[in-house]
Amino acid sequence: MNQQQDSSGMGRIMSILAWLTFLGLIAIFFNDYLSDQDDPNRALSFDKTQQLVLKRNKSGHYIAPGEINGVRVQFLLDTGATNLSIPAHIAREAGLKKGAQSIVSTANGHIKVYQTQIDEVRLGGLSRYQVEGFINSSNQGDVVLLGMSFLKYFEWQQIGDSLMLTPQS
Repeated sequence: MNQQQDSSGMGRIMSILAWLTFLGLIAIFFNDYLSDQDDPNRALSFDKTQQLVLKRNKSGHYIAPGEINGVRVQFLLDTGATNLSIPAHIAREAGLKKGAQSIVSTANGHIKVYQTQIDEVRLGGLSRYQVEGFINSSNQGDVVLLGMSFLKYFEWQQIGDSLMLTPQS
């Protein structure tokens, strides 16, 4: 009888472990699924292709990883922004220097920014050098607005939920 209780107790433990493993795998799957919905371009490669295809996220935005002066950043493409808008803490990390102070108008009102010159901006295999930007001390987030000072060098074509960027000829 004692051996039968030991084996049934062991069976329960194995059953609980199997369910915990199953639930853990489901959690991992759904976490990846939700991450893909928020940031479908997170695995964007940094090769030297001449065309970049971005997928729109569930909010309708194009976000993608990139680099400013070799520092990895998260970009939000913003055709309404004149220049790149870089949070101050990212600007420090990328070695950007504050230039002349300006006041700019945003959706959240007027803010103070500092002009800066970025040595290199990369989005996938697309690069531009000497790009104008703003250091935005008001933005405490981790997202850089990728404005027209970079985007103006590329042709855009949107098809469905995809945006293709190709260097202008």
